[in-house]
Amino acid sequence: MHQIAGGVRGSVVLVIMLAGVVAGCSNASKRIDESIDRIAWTEQGAPVWEAAIEKLIDLDRTAARTLTSAMGEAWYRAADFREYQEEIDRIRYGAAVVLGTLKYKAAVAALDDYLADTQPNAVRKKMAWALGEIGTVADELPGQADALAGQLKDEDPFVALEMAIALCKMDDERGNSLLSAALTSDDPEINPRVENGLLEAGVHAVPFLIEARSREDRVLRERTDGILARIRDDLVDALKDKERDIRRQAARALGDIGDKKAVESLAVVMKEDEDGLVRLWAATSLSKMNDGRGISYLFDALGSDDSIGRIKAVGALVEVGDAVEGELIEALRNENPLVRGGAAQILGTGGMKKAVPALIALLKDSEPEVRWNAAIALGKMDAADAVEFLKPVLKDSDDTVAYYAEWALAQLE
Repeated sequence: MHQIAGGVRGSVVLVIMLAGVVAGCSNASKRIDESIDRIAWTEQGAPVWEAAIEKLIDLDRTAARTLTSAMGEAWYRAADFREYQEEIDRIRYGAAVVLGTLKYKAAVAALDDYLADTQPNAVRKKMAWALGEIGTVADELPGQADALAGQLKDEDPFVALEMAIALCKMDDERGNSLLSAALTSDDPEINPRVENGLLEAGVHAVPFLIEARSREDRVLRERTDGILARIRDDLVDALKDKERDIRRQAARALGDIGDKKAVESLAVVMKEDEDGLVRLWAATSLSKMNDGRGISYLFDALGSDDSIGRIKAVGALVEVGDAVEGELIEALRNENPLVRGGAAQILGTGGMKKAVPALIALLKDSEPEVRWNAAIALGKMDAADAVEFLKPVLKDSDDTVAYYAEWALAQLE
């Protein structure tokens, strides 16, 4: 009897739970429908419109799936029939706002269909914005990037600019010349939009801004400096983000910007962050700014017993490059063979020819791994002076060393 009663109670609980789920889904569907109606009937930016957008954003993926469907023509022929094209355009515009804000990757193909000049310009611009926002978190959107690039010559400068900003968010350089022109424009609407767009792009805009900052155009330099300063502040804040990927991106990009106002924040992250890659990128950025704390961190990692950590340190020091050339040459005499070998690798990859004499001396190192790394480095940097010193190494007692000596001579001869 107890088992029967327990089974009945379990069934009742299950029914109640299922009823709750159904009611919840029904309630969410009702709220989505109400919000879409408000978007269709009210002007963009009106308080009612803004509230409807916020409600859809709060409903997250539940709303995103419906809004992705709302991009297609079929959605308006069934129960969601709309008589007026103006209502449909408003819904699509609002959907793009929500989908871009949510960075909903599944909507990419649907958004792509509305970039062409057969659509209202307001809709096209918002579709481009949404694709750009999704592009900041998507690994690659090649088809969509091509579609955006195809609209860069649009006769409406604001449409073309929105396409260029979206491409920048995707790390695509095809819109860069348009961005440069917009930054130096005196148009009271164009200039603020490109500045805000680059701020939205954040880390993705850094390579373009650094390149633009190096040009001789004074106005362009001043404006890029101002934007980079604001991005730097955003990235310093991002070092505290709960998402480790965001912290990693921020730590790396701050080194590319090279603004020493970020040094102390990076130093704290290098010591305290729980994620090893965040610490590594913070150290790399500090090293690029010639901060000894970052350089010491990377060289300590280079001599670590952790093979993965050593590989990452090698990559980081290659990226730092000339900023630590002296320290790398000095490291060829380090007592730790892991440091000597790692330094040889980095110097060879970076083609730092000042290290040639020290690398030649390293061909007689007591450790085989150090000798073969020295041989590889000399071969990579086209060090003709090393030929006579490499020939005796062909008879090295270690077969791997002899093999790489032969390889290096083949590169040099």
